[in-house]
Amino acid sequence: MNESLLPVRVRLAAVALVTAALVLAPAVAVDAAPHQSKHHKSAHKKKHHKHKAKKKKHKAKRKAGSAASPASAPTTTETCTTTKPYASATADPFEQHMNDAHFSRSPTEQAQDIADTSEWINVHTILVEAMAAPSLEQGDKLTTVLQEAIAPFLAHFYAAHLEQSPTQQMEALLDPSTYTLTHTVLVEQMLQPVADYFSAVLSGEKSCTTTTTPPSGGGGSAPAEAKAIAIHGHMFMPSDVTVPTGTPVTWTNDDSEPHTVVAKDGAFKSATLEKGKSYSYTFSSPGTYAYYCSVHPDMKATITAK
Repeated sequence: MNESLLPVRVRLAAVALVTAALVLAPAVAVDAAPHQSKHHKSAHKKKHHKHKAKKKKHKAKRKAGSAASPASAPTTTETCTTTKPYASATADPFEQHMNDAHFSRSPTEQAQDIADTSEWINVHTILVEAMAAPSLEQGDKLTTVLQEAIAPFLAHFYAAHLEQSPTQQMEALLDPSTYTLTHTVLVEQMLQPVADYFSAVLSGEKSCTTTTTPPSGGGGSAPAEAKAIAIHGHMFMPSDVTVPTGTPVTWTNDDSEPHTVVAKDGAFKSATLEKGKSYSYTFSSPGTYAYYCSVHPDMKATITAK
């Protein structure tokens, strides 16, 4: 009988175990849920802090890179033009006239042109003026060249003779090497304008205008407003100017005579400015710039950049 009851007891024990498991499982699940939720929240919070720190580090790196980037360098633009050589400028109008009024027209058409006396005189007057223009221009330029050649001599004469005592001049004569060097440089300065003149006559004169644009600071500030200076009545008007650093200054020659704009320290130098011509320079560095006209050394002015 004991052997027959054994399987029944085993089955009852198994049923009891299953029942206990079913009763205890929800309680275990309820106890485990807060722990699991707490663990999930902790992991999410750590992940969020890690992402935020990474984002902050990237932003700081980008800001540092932007601050470390150097400002762009000043940009200088040079525009040059070359005039025709003197011979070509004189002969070209004549050749053009011969082609248009003679070679390309029949004898009958030319006879008709001559019959219209007023028109014939007008055409040939214009031709003569066109052929004479280069010579007249060279006459004006030759006057300028002579003034440029004499200017170094006058400056030397005043500095080395009129402003020096006889004793000082005698001491200069007793130093042959310095005396020779000084007068060699003087002769070169006097001959240079003449050599440049004849070179321009033979091969054409090159004239350049230089415009310097200050570097962009990266701050997005607007460019400084240009300042205009007129060359009028053998004067720079105004003669004493103060501008912010980075300001472009433009000189315009209103005189009938040519002028130049030359800085005493060599910071800038214009070509010879004929009437109506302009020269521009941007003062990208602070300082006081004294300048003058090399054709008329008594024309002086000052620009201060702050």
